[in-house]
Amino acid sequence: MRMTEARKLILEELRRSSKHPTADEIFLKLRTELPSLSLATVYRNLELLERLGVVKRLELSSGRRHYDGNVLDHAHMRCIECGEVVDMPLPGRGWLRKVLSLSDYDLIGINIELVGICKRCASGKKARKGR
Repeated sequence: MRMTEARKLILEELRRSSKHPTADEIFLKLRTELPSLSLATVYRNLELLERLGVVKRLELSSGRRHYDGNVLDHAHMRCIECGEVVDMPLPGRGWLRKVLSLSDYDLIGINIELVGICKRCASGKKARKGR
């Protein structure tokens, strides 16, 4: 794979970000650095980087497709108010083996999504209620 400028910037942005951006968010963030960048180019490169296994596509229950530069297995916490997605570590060793022993599925991937309200949104709700 040839490392184009667009590909390099997209990969760097995903690895630097802990927020799991959408393709639109990546495009908006990078278009000033690379004015020739198009949204179609971002989508094409994300698909390629996913096929190569260097980024992960997150299909979350919000219906929005997010991308993650961390391809190691981990869970995600999503705020139902602002949509922010953050990494959550998985429990200690042995939990996956225990879960798999309860099913007859062949595991092809892990996508664990926890949902809640982040501290920023929760404090904003409390402030609005106090008025």
